[in-house]
Amino acid sequence: MKRLAINVLMIAVALCAAGLAVASGSRPAHDTSGDLEGTFNVGISPKKLSKTKPSPVTLNFGARVGTSDGTHPPAVTAVEFETDKHLGLDLRGRPRCTLAALRNTNTRSATKACPRALIGSGFGQVEVRPSSAVPRPAIGGTEVLIFNGGTRGGLTTLLVHLHIPEPVSASVVFPLKVRPIEKPGRFGLSWRATIPKLADGRGSLTFMDLTLRKGLHATCPAGRLFARAAAAFADGNELSFRLSRGCIGMQNPARAARSESTVAAAESSASPPVPVEADDPPLHLEFSVTPRKLPRSKPQPVRVLIGDEYETGDGSHVPALEELELELDRHLVLDVAGIPICHGGREPRGETLDACEDAVVGKGTIEAEVAFPESQLTTVSGELTIYNQGRKPGGADLAAYAHFSAPTNATLVILIKVRKNTGGRYGWKARAEIPKLDGGSGSITSYSMHLEKRIFSATCDGRMLAHAVSTFVDGSSRSETAIRTCAMTEPHVRQ
Repeated sequence: MKRLAINVLMIAVALCAAGLAVASGSRPAHDTSGDLEGTFNVGISPKKLSKTKPSPVTLNFGARVGTSDGTHPPAVTAVEFETDKHLGLDLRGRPRCTLAALRNTNTRSATKACPRALIGSGFGQVEVRPSSAVPRPAIGGTEVLIFNGGTRGGLTTLLVHLHIPEPVSASVVFPLKVRPIEKPGRFGLSWRATIPKLADGRGSLTFMDLTLRKGLHATCPAGRLFARAAAAFADGNELSFRLSRGCIGMQNPARAARSESTVAAAESSASPPVPVEADDPPLHLEFSVTPRKLPRSKPQPVRVLIGDEYETGDGSHVPALEELELELDRHLVLDVAGIPICHGGREPRGETLDACEDAVVGKGTIEAEVAFPESQLTTVSGELTIYNQGRKPGGADLAAYAHFSAPTNATLVILIKVRKNTGGRYGWKARAEIPKLDGGSGSITSYSMHLEKRIFSATCDGRMLAHAVSTFVDGSSRSETAIRTCAMTEPHVRQ
């Protein structure tokens, strides 16, 4: 019976892993760092939600990690993700469980210990490095349970329980801490967890699919909900993801019949998100440098993430982005010497340019909304590929290619001119003129670029800055600054 249960578990894990790309009805987000590869997906149901009154929802998270060369992936040590400001979590008054009640228990015992505190479940997969006890690399399935650990102040603690029956019998419990973001822009909740060692440090979580079924509520005022995630690994690598999911905002027909006091009481109990004024749009500039530990003086290769998101305060069509100017910290060094140059060409859909594979210096994603005549706003997405177009006086030229899916089926080519900036905090300035999408009816709503280590290196004085100015066709503009900390390390001195 035990062998049958394990086989059924592995079949369930395999089916969930195979369905990761379509679990939410949309493509997942991807990221790479060297040989490390990752995929992240999120889904919410039902999709039809009130525009104003929070309704109960179910949330699904899926993630997968591996390596391009098939070697054992490093263990994930910490995860953090942020969810849309229109999604809330309220477990006050629900039964709670404790770490002590769940330690050293299998799935059945954990469920019996706190049956009423169970709010979610899922499956996972663990890969274990060889050892004397396990002579060959082994993969085992794990059942995952999520319990309510209680709410104190603004902090809600979820308890995540993993039981691994094979190839090493082990149970792990760790807290997942959820708190409101102090100044919510697009995101309202922060979820963080430190992952304990599995199989004495030899185990790596390679897949997980979790579903939260209780305590969640959401509204859909603008037709989309957003999420982003980051994971840190034992070898110092990091992966980051961002994506959005469509929802259908519905008017509440019963609302008009209610008295104002009833409506106010209902909305207060549901803890709606903090409103954002139309003349004070939320800032979404995303910037990070990996690894965070860097020397003070000798530049070390780094990977740079830069991204942004655009929205209007009232949920109307975003004006088209016309020009983007980015300034990057002076402690970053850009050098494309020795990297093949891409001279352009025809881009097959979803693939790199012909004969330009070796000139790829970054990957990413891009989303846009298109206002077709007499139709609702349509959201389209595509994958970004960034190519080296050669050294120029004072810097380099890069080109970003993106092919959007139906119904636009359009390819966007963006030339990015990066030049050295003299003086001040910022050492590099990048400018890009954005071509029209679908004759001007399309507007970029988000982009994310992951630039490879082979073109960037950096030192650290304790923090890194990036500044962005986005200019739109209606004459408006937006200026944002992102500040990220880094840890200074002294170079090793030989005795």
